[in-house]
Amino acid sequence: MKMKMVKFFVPMLLSCALFENINASLDTTFNPSGTPPGTVVTVFSYSVPEPYSHASGVAIQNDQKIVAAGTTIPTAGSGEFTLARYNTDGSLDTPFGNGGQVIIQTPFVLNSTRAVAQAVAIDNSGNIVVAGYAFVQPPHQTGAYQFAVARYNTDGEVDFTVTTRFNNSTVSEANALVIQGDTIVVGGYTTVSGTQRFALARYTSDGELDTTFGGNNGDRAGTVTTVVGNNGSTVQAVVLQGDNIVAIGAAGNLGSAGSSFALARYTADGVIDDSFGSDGTGTVITSLPGIGNGASSAAVQSDGSIVVLGNYVNDSVGNVGVLARYTPNGILDPTFADGQNGGLYLAASPDDMGYSAVALDAQQHIVTAGNHPGDFVVARFTPNGIPDGFNVTTSFSGPGAYAVAIQSDDKVVLAGATTQQFTSNNFTLARYVPPIITGRLSALTIAIQNKYG
Repeated sequence: MKMKMVKFFVPMLLSCALFENINASLDTTFNPSGTPPGTVVTVFSYSVPEPYSHASGVAIQNDQKIVAAGTTIPTAGSGEFTLARYNTDGSLDTPFGNGGQVIIQTPFVLNSTRAVAQAVAIDNSGNIVVAGYAFVQPPHQTGAYQFAVARYNTDGEVDFTVTTRFNNSTVSEANALVIQGDTIVVGGYTTVSGTQRFALARYTSDGELDTTFGGNNGDRAGTVTTVVGNNGSTVQAVVLQGDNIVAIGAAGNLGSAGSSFALARYTADGVIDDSFGSDGTGTVITSLPGIGNGASSAAVQSDGSIVVLGNYVNDSVGNVGVLARYTPNGILDPTFADGQNGGLYLAASPDDMGYSAVALDAQQHIVTAGNHPGDFVVARFTPNGIPDGFNVTTSFSGPGAYAVAIQSDDKVVLAGATTQQFTSNNFTLARYVPPIITGRLSALTIAIQNKYG
């Protein structure tokens, strides 16, 4: 009798528990003539042949056209905000800008010699917003980097550009942005008395600082700065959690021992939310067990939980990618990734593979972009941080993938830079078809399958 019950139970268990991975691969309908098919490399038209360029951000429009943003560097020490827009088949959208390309050749203000684009988003009117930093020289400021934001109309025409200096600051660099209603929230760091601190600025739809935001504790109206940790900090991602703003990045000296994941939550008015975390400061620090760069990207799940991605270097295993999840109130979730390492998924990998960006698909799967020297790497996890079988590496030469975006059909777009077919780095995109996953193969399932066939 028991045997009959087991035989009846096993097929049901296997049918609902087994991972089935079907055709996780490059999407060969995306630029079929690419090398390899499913990828596209863009060399920008410029006064010098093959100027260095890299894409640091990617976004999907409502019509599913793909916008990549980054920086073109025609000569050493220079830099200019650069955009390209692609049709759904991977071809350049030629009505956009100049044949699908836009370069701000005189960035931002008179005497600005360099601008670096770090992030891109599509606002509620379909305009394209890019954030980064620009080096501003006299008479505007004594040689220093400032937050820089540009907005483009849907045809690629520049709508506005703006730079922002923080009070008492010598250097300010923006790394991330998020659209909040009709406003633009930008995050990065500013240096005060030689120490970096979290920095946010919010802009109105006209490109002016939103004076209803921040402006406390000596900050300039429209800006917020926060000391996180004891050895400096920087924002590398900004996300919305309802009306609140969560800034995510690193605390400690980047690239050195002691660098940690760092989070801070702010109200819609730019006031630190001291209910976030457990110590009443509104900030959260999670130490990493090696030399690291802290958190580089984040996404908010439908229940308000915050998924955070980053890296550190361990002397014994090399580069280690890290995924973590925090509860809506900022507590590290010990159940994430099956509870291993206290809720940290540690993807130890040889040859210095690194995580760079994270996004969520419609089913709340966690999708990561990374680079494995010269290669693009995409991987997917269940909402609870378990690898689900979608893991594809595309061999390139060059730095790798820096950004990820998910189309409405769950196809995954990675953007970055490679030297593929050329002598210098160029914008590179790759699109992937996700696998069909039917469930999870557990240790119990394997044991039963091995015993009963």
